[in-house]
Amino acid sequence: MTGKEMERAIEFLTEHQARVSVDIERVSNDLERVSNDIDKLREAQQQTTANIGSLTDEMRESFNNLIIANEVTRDFTSHIARLAVRTSRRVTSLENKSS
Repeated sequence: MTGKEMERAIEFLTEHQARVSVDIERVSNDLERVSNDIDKLREAQQQTTANIGSLTDEMRESFNNLIIANEVTRDFTSHIARLAVRTSRRVTSLENKSS
């Protein structure tokens, strides 16, 4: 190998090493960004899980309130029906007395 060939080989290796170093830096930066993105996603997932838990509790409470409201409405309807029957009997009794 001549001196010029040796110089070209060294120059090629030096340039190649420089390109590899730049590529490693890019990959390192990309990995750092990906790591940051993963951390952000993890935080978002934890927040979402907390929100779902909270919403589930709110929905459970709302369903329980609807059940109670339904029971109260059913009881109220039963009272109204009894009052309607009593009123009807009184009206019928009064109509029979006046006839």
